Amino acid sequence: MYAAELEKIFGDRLCIRVCAGGDEEADTRIAGADLVLISNPYSFPRVRRQMREDASIINLVFAFARARVEALKRYPAGTETVACFNYYSSAHQAVNALYEAGVTNLNLYIDYPGNRNLEGKHMELALIAGQTDRIPPDVDEVFDLGDRRISLTTLLDIAVKADILDDRLEETIAQYSADISTPDDYLTYFFHNSAAAALQLRSVMESLDDGLAICDQEFRVLNLNRSFPALLGLPELSYLAVNIYGTRAEIIVREVEKAPELLEEDVPADIVAAADGIIEDIQTDAGRAMFQDGDVVAKGETLISGVLDLKEPEGGTVDLGSLVVHAAGNVTARTWRTLEETIPLTSQVKEYTGEESRSWGLKILWFDLDFFENSSISSGRYDKITETAELTLFGRPMPAALTTVTRRGYTLREEPVDGEQAAKELEELLWFRLEELMAARKGEVLRTDFVTRQEDGRLTVTLLAECREEIGRTVEREGEVGRIYGTPQEDTKETG
Repeated sequence: MYAAELEKIFGDRLCIRVCAGGDEEADTRIAGADLVLISNPYSFPRVRRQMREDASIINLVFAFARARVEALKRYPAGTETVACFNYYSSAHQAVNALYEAGVTNLNLYIDYPGNRNLEGKHMELALIAGQTDRIPPDVDEVFDLGDRRISLTTLLDIAVKADILDDRLEETIAQYSADISTPDDYLTYFFHNSAAAALQLRSVMESLDDGLAICDQEFRVLNLNRSFPALLGLPELSYLAVNIYGTRAEIIVREVEKAPELLEEDVPADIVAAADGIIEDIQTDAGRAMFQDGDVVAKGETLISGVLDLKEPEGGTVDLGSLVVHAAGNVTARTWRTLEETIPLTSQVKEYTGEESRSWGLKILWFDLDFFENSSISSGRYDKITETAELTLFGRPMPAALTTVTRRGYTLREEPVDGEQAAKELEELLWFRLEELMAARKGEVLRTDFVTRQEDGRLTVTLLAECREEIGRTVEREGEVGRIYGTPQEDTKETG
């Protein structure tokens, strides 16, 4: 899809190779690449395992033609809209791209099997980008966003990471991107989304002795170097000196040394297991360890207790009580995770009947003028595709637009899904969920296995994973920290 565009922009500077699903040479090409561009973010874990350690990876972000995006902004606020693409990842990226481009008047949903957010909702608008079989029945109108284009930030990331950016390439990229939609606050968007360019810019800024800040068109600060806060007298600074040498100013800045973050020692708490597992390492900073290395624990069990029993002298009879603290520590365990995704084995596919009608309209300021239709559609089901063209006079835009509405009749038929391709997509989705889970737990994946089954008209893929992760989480308890004294024992005397 994007190979021809990449070849047109970078073909005389980069050797571009395409890797598609099922390509026998894909792993070899990925292993030999200096820069890997992925169009499906869910494939990141698999691709990363094939890459060299010194290679770079870029997630391809796509955009749409500016004219198509501007046409979407004219729909009424709150229009119920569903993004219909053949792949969930593409629909997800499309929704993000539209939000970033300023399309905030639509209630955007993503069409995928089992999406409960769509249950009971009537969709007024379906967004597509070329041919798709994912359009749900009974949608009022279909809007074609046109071909997906490579975003400006992706092109710049490629140029910077490949170290090939020069004036001629900048001009080529600018010409390619001239009709592509970008956010209104483009400078802010570029700085925060073009990671490679931002990293180089920060490196240059930190090499300067003078205070320097980068602002957007509305003078919002996007980034600043460590010397700049001295110019504002911020409390993070402990020392500031300015030495003037003719027209040059030397600024000497010293930052306040931040104190380490303290535990909430006045709130009693325990460390509790967030998952089942076998403890590999338990480190206690405060409190009492309830288990040791090699023990099996269940979710919800107390790993490090905030209650310490005070030992009495050997042979003593006095209850010294206990000490209540805010437990702290780290517990690493080997865990087993089971994740599951399922989809129907059939999908409803549109079959166009060949019936088609067109109507035209003119929008001037806030007024809509409808012209005529050249035919009608006998069946009740049809796609409604709207195309809007802004009118210009001597090259200047006018407050008017010509709208063409095309209706294409269709029927629905059940068609089996490609089980092998569907299983592959579900596996990539499960990998993505597992990676997110491990990132949150500061863990790592040790071993995985996929189990695929078909029953009751559904395809189910289960991911079984053996992991190593941090399973302790802090749970506060009622009461106060401090010593709890034991029950005094009554004196006993012998009589006789």
